[in-house]
Amino acid sequence: MKGEEYIAIRIAFFLITLSLLISIDLNADELVIDVPTNIGNTDVSITEFGGSSTIITEDDIESSGATEIYQLLRTVPGLSVKRSGARGGMISIFARGSESDHNLVLIDGVRANDIGGGFNFEFLSLNNIEMIEILRGPQSALYGSGAMGSVISITTKKPGAKTNASFKSAIGFNQGPKKNANEPLLNSQTNGGKYFVNEQYFRINGPITRNDKSDIFVGYSIGYERINDDGFRRFNDSYENGILNSSILLKTIDEKLKILLNMTRRKAKYHYPTNDSGSVNHTYAKTQRDRRHTTTRSLNFEYNFINSLTYGTTYQYNYLHKWWTNSTVQVSKDLNWWEKREGFNYYLKSNNNLGFVNIKTLIGYDKVNESSNYDIFNASGFGGYYGHDDDTKSYYGNLLIKAPYSVVINPGVRRNEHDTHGNIIVPSLFISKKFEKTGSKIRGGYSKGIKYPQIYESSAASQLKAERNKSYEIGFDQTIGNISAISVTYFNTTIYDIVAYRPVGETYQNLDEAKSEGYELSGNLNLPYDIRAKAWYTFLDTKSYNTNNTIQSSSYNLANWLDDEPLLRRPKHSGGFSIGQYKNNYTVNINGIYIGGRWDFENSFARKWNKHFWDFNLYADYTLVNNGLYESDIKTFINVENLFHDKRQEILNITSPGRTIMVGIKLNI
Repeated sequence: MKGEEYIAIRIAFFLITLSLLISIDLNADELVIDVPTNIGNTDVSITEFGGSSTIITEDDIESSGATEIYQLLRTVPGLSVKRSGARGGMISIFARGSESDHNLVLIDGVRANDIGGGFNFEFLSLNNIEMIEILRGPQSALYGSGAMGSVISITTKKPGAKTNASFKSAIGFNQGPKKNANEPLLNSQTNGGKYFVNEQYFRINGPITRNDKSDIFVGYSIGYERINDDGFRRFNDSYENGILNSSILLKTIDEKLKILLNMTRRKAKYHYPTNDSGSVNHTYAKTQRDRRHTTTRSLNFEYNFINSLTYGTTYQYNYLHKWWTNSTVQVSKDLNWWEKREGFNYYLKSNNNLGFVNIKTLIGYDKVNESSNYDIFNASGFGGYYGHDDDTKSYYGNLLIKAPYSVVINPGVRRNEHDTHGNIIVPSLFISKKFEKTGSKIRGGYSKGIKYPQIYESSAASQLKAERNKSYEIGFDQTIGNISAISVTYFNTTIYDIVAYRPVGETYQNLDEAKSEGYELSGNLNLPYDIRAKAWYTFLDTKSYNTNNTIQSSSYNLANWLDDEPLLRRPKHSGGFSIGQYKNNYTVNINGIYIGGRWDFENSFARKWNKHFWDFNLYADYTLVNNGLYESDIKTFINVENLFHDKRQEILNITSPGRTIMVGIKLNI
C-alpha cells in the first residue's frame, strides 16, 4: 500500500467514525434534500454531488417514446453507444473513452454485469422503470470493481399509496436496407424487405394494506414485457425477450423501518446470421443463436434506530445461464455455461444537522462470492474448463460535508480485497459550490476506478492485476429560472494495466495504457407553446501509450492498441438534439443522434475508418380518452426509428437496421 493512500484511508475513516459518534449524541433535524434522488445507498443528493450525473425519470421515458434503454443512454453526453446489427445484437457503451466493459450496471442495487464487467444493454427492459441514474467517470470508491467508465443504476417502480395499472401494445415492421450491385457479401443479407415486430407490456402497483390508520404499509409492484422482433435480414435475424419483475415493500408509517424485496426474471433469445466480420458465407450462419436466462433478487432492510442513524443490509443475487448454439467456433456440442453472484452489503449511515454544517456519512462492508461453470466441451480452438469461484470483500466509507456558503465536500474511499487478483485502495474527492442568487454551480473532483479481470482472462493468467484508471474533472452548471439550463464539463482520464492478449507465454497480460480527455456540453430550453428543446455534444480525444507493440506484433490486439493512436470505436465528435411539443392531449418530438467518424478494425491486425452518420427518430401520441375523475387515459401513438431510412454501420462490417415503424395503444388507469 502506498504511503499517501494509507494516510488518506486513515483520515477518511477517522472523519466517518467521528461523524457516526456525533450522530448518537445529537438530536439532529434532517435538512430538506433538493431532489429526492440520492447517490447509491447514501444520503447524498444528486444536487449536492460534485461529479457528473444524469437522471432519467419515468416521465422522461414516457414522453420520449423510447422502446429500449439504449435509445435513452445515447442522449447522455460522454456515452458513446453502439449496437451490433439488429435488435438483440450486442449494445456496447464506451464512457469517456473507457472500454465497453468498464460500465457498472445496477438493477435495484444488484450488479447485473457478467463477471469481469461485460454487459449487453440490449437485454434490459424499459417496462416498470421508475428511474435511470447515470454517473460518469470512475466511481469505484462508492461502488467497487467495474465502476471505471460509468455507473448506470436502474430502479424499478416501487409500490405506491394508490393502485396504478398500465398496458401497452404495439405492432409494426422493420425495413432492411437494399443491396447495391457492387456491395460486398456482407450486405447481401439485406434486400429492402419488411419484417414484423410486436411487443406488449403490463404493469400494476399499489397498496396491499387498506386501513389508513394502520402503522404499517405493505405494497406491491408487478411488470411484464414481451418482445418478438423478426429483425431486418433475409434469414435468421429474430429476437425474443420476456421480462417479469416485481417488488414488495413493507414499511412503518414513520419510515423508521423499511423492507424491500425486488425480483426480476428474463428470458431472451437472439438469432444471428453473421460472424465477427459480418460474413454470412459460413456453415452455421442459419442456425446460430444466443439464449440467456437471468434471475436477479435483492432484499434490502433499513432501520433508523437512533435519531438520524440508520443501519442497513442488502442481500443480492444474480444468476445468468447462457447458451450458444452452433457458434462460429465449430463445435460438436452447444456452448453452455452459467455465472452466479451472491453476497451481502452491510452499512451504517447518518445525516446530521449541526447548525452551521450538515454531515452525511456512510460506512460499510460488502462481501460477494462470484462463481461460474464454463464447460466448453473441448471445442475446436479451445480446450479444458473455465471454472471460477472467488470472494471479493470491500470496506468503504463516504462522507459529505455541507459547509457554509453552499460549499459541499464529498470524500470517499474503498479497500477492495480479491481472492485471486489482490487488494487495492481507491479514493475519491468531489467538491461543489452553489451560487444561489445567480443559479450557478461549480463542481469538480478526482477519483480512481478498478475492474478485476474477466473469467477467461484470469483462467489463462491468474497473476493479472486489476485494470485501473484515475480521472479528474471540473464542471459548470447554470440555470435560468425554469426556462433553461446548461452544463459544461472537462474531464481527463488515464487508464493503467489494461489486459491485452499476447500470442506466447501467459496468454493475457497487463500490457497497455491509454489516455482520454474531452468536454461534455448539454442544454435544455423551455419555449412558449409547451415546446421543450435539448441538445448535447461530446468532444473526445483518446490515445494509447506505453504499448508493448513488440509483444503484440502478432497478437489479436494489435489493431486496437497502437502507440499514440486513437482507441477504436470512440468518435472524436458526437452529440444530438431533441425538440418536442408536450400538450395535455398530445405529444410530438423528434431527435437526431450524430456519431462522428471513428477508427474500427477490419481484422485483428488492421484498422479501417468508419464514417459518420445521423440517426433521426420521431415519436407522437394522441390522447383518445382522458378521465380526470379516475386518473385514467387511453393514448394511441406512432414511433419511427431511422426516419429517413439511412444505411449505416454503427459497428464496422455489420449493417445496421433501416427504418422501423411502430404503432400502438397505451392504457393508464
